[in-house]
Amino acid sequence: MKRFYMLDMYFSSMALAVAAFSLFLLLPQHKNPAKRPFVCVLTCLALLASGPVIFSTFPAFRQLYIAAIPVIFYLLLPCFWLYHEALISSAPWQWHKNTNKHFLPLLFALLVSLLILLLPEQDFDNLFFSEIPLENTMAKMTATSFFALLVLWCVLSLVYVVGMFKRTIEYRSRIKQMYANESGKTLLWVHSFSLLLVFTWIYALAVLTLGNRFAQYGLSDTGVFLLLLVLVWLMATNGFRQQPGFVEVFSPAPDNSEVGAQTNKAKYQRSALNQDDFERIATKLVHAISQDALHLDAELNLLKLAKHTGVPSQYLSQTLNQHLDTTFFDFINQARIENAKPMLLKSDQTVLDIALAVGFNARSSFYKAFKQSTGMTPSEYKKQHNAG
Repeated sequence: MKRFYMLDMYFSSMALAVAAFSLFLLLPQHKNPAKRPFVCVLTCLALLASGPVIFSTFPAFRQLYIAAIPVIFYLLLPCFWLYHEALISSAPWQWHKNTNKHFLPLLFALLVSLLILLLPEQDFDNLFFSEIPLENTMAKMTATSFFALLVLWCVLSLVYVVGMFKRTIEYRSRIKQMYANESGKTLLWVHSFSLLLVFTWIYALAVLTLGNRFAQYGLSDTGVFLLLLVLVWLMATNGFRQQPGFVEVFSPAPDNSEVGAQTNKAKYQRSALNQDDFERIATKLVHAISQDALHLDAELNLLKLAKHTGVPSQYLSQTLNQHLDTTFFDFINQARIENAKPMLLKSDQTVLDIALAVGFNARSSFYKAFKQSTGMTPSEYKKQHNAG
């Protein structure tokens, strides 16, 4: 038991150290609204992981710590949602009135926290640290409210995680309309974090309800604090360096009235293109690739291409989607692949050198695009054509 206690303390201390160091590094960015949800998520995770340290160092505060847990959980979910929203936003993220609705369940959490805090010490111990039946009416009401809070949190967790997965799919579609390189923009780590968060919650519930029966199989509080340390590490290392996906093409965030006007204007503009317009814009696109070799720019995006061709970005996007039946991402990368093919056959350059020369910013993205286009890896393509 002492060994497990020491591990709990170690994992808890490590989580607090990682979170504290990351928050310290974030101090220069404290005025950036998009970083505030990230700070809140990291703080919530650190507080959840701090249990062993508080119980050992400040035992007088254990009831306050337990009472704070519902509030922490009900802050964690909406803040993670808002952080994800800030990463996929097409404009600089700002707090707005609709944001407040995500914190309405927090009122219920605050009420339950107050009930826990007001419990007499004996009832508090019976509720959370023993199997003695509860007799006090207030203790029974607190237990029922706490259980209802857990159930609601499980439901909200599912709703938020599914919602994030759905809008990440839509976000990736928008990325392909704007960028030719997805590096640093796919947010795969957010998916991993979401799944691990759900697993941690399930594991914690299992420990809470079945821990004593299955302790011999390794089901214990120690596993919870290890998972929390991993969550803090994932959030700190990835979140600290992660930039919003559209940061290179950010425009000032419009207010709600401007959004409606711009949306209607964009729809009107898209409907104004006829077949001749499509063919004229398609010719400019081909010229930008075949003559100006714009696709060799690793940092190329739709706005850069629009500026070069003198065609509004929404017209370019519509022409690519409707007339050429492709996306900006696929259009540019296909041109890069075509450039790479003769280089693979006639050049002694490495695959990485060729990938960088034609505009890819990583060997892995080149391999993926090449395999998708040709059905072969670059090495297989070179071997097949040299053999012929």
